[in-house]
Amino acid sequence: RKFNLEGPLAEICSSLLKGNRIRFWGDHCFLKEPGSKIRTAFHQDAPYFPFYGNDACVCWVPVDSATKESGTMGYVRGSHQWREFAPNALVTRERMSNDENVPMLPNIEERESEYDIAYFDVEPGDVIVHFPRTVHGSLGNVSNHRRRLAASVRYVGEDVRWVADKATEIGVRNTVARKWKLQRDMTKFGSSNLFYLWEASKYFARGSLRSTNILPLGNENCLLDQFDYRHSPHWCYLEMKTGEDLGARDCSRCAFPLVYPRKKLKSKL
Repeated sequence: RKFNLEGPLAEICSSLLKGNRIRFWGDHCFLKEPGSKIRTAFHQDAPYFPFYGNDACVCWVPVDSATKESGTMGYVRGSHQWREFAPNALVTRERMSNDENVPMLPNIEERESEYDIAYFDVEPGDVIVHFPRTVHGSLGNVSNHRRRLAASVRYVGEDVRWVADKATEIGVRNTVARKWKLQRDMTKFGSSNLFYLWEASKYFARGSLRSTNILPLGNENCLLDQFDYRHSPHWCYLEMKTGEDLGARDCSRCAFPLVYPRKKLKSKL
């Protein structure tokens, strides 16, 4: 978290976006063990994000040295200008959207020679930055002894706005899709499962305290800082309205903090 919020990436993204205010959006780590034949299907990141706007950067940060053999990332040149396509399952080309009006990407994996694809050999300390609609993917890690660990860290700028009803409908036909759906189901509290009821009770209790400003988000003296940090992204799905700036609500300011210009962040985490 310190690297994401206080490291050099936000300033790099600010220079690329030519923006004055940069917010941290989120991150993932991706590991490919030696000998893994599982590739990352060519995809765009934009279909998985509940926002619109052009001021967005995805930073691919290698923890290990990576080559095409060990699964470094490849990018289709010029694809940042393509339309937004339907999301896939990442490890396969399987559709993860029920909206048949949104087309799937072409089958680039089987026709790589027809596209101008740039693969970058990278070392720890490097960073590759791409636009969320840029099409990218990687092969498996066919090396015998070298793992490939990398982080994907995302930042957004001033023109990004929330989309509460984005047409991307995540399916449940594979493990990756189930994880995405679980995150969304947790925000709806539509299950009779005691776990969901417990999460709902915590949300509404915390919401009451927030509305009276007794325990505002981001207060370093608040004993529930860890709870706020974990749950504020889910609260955004409940509270944010389409077209709102990511700084419009306390839940979004906690989930997607302003990281540039940099100010001293107070946290118990």
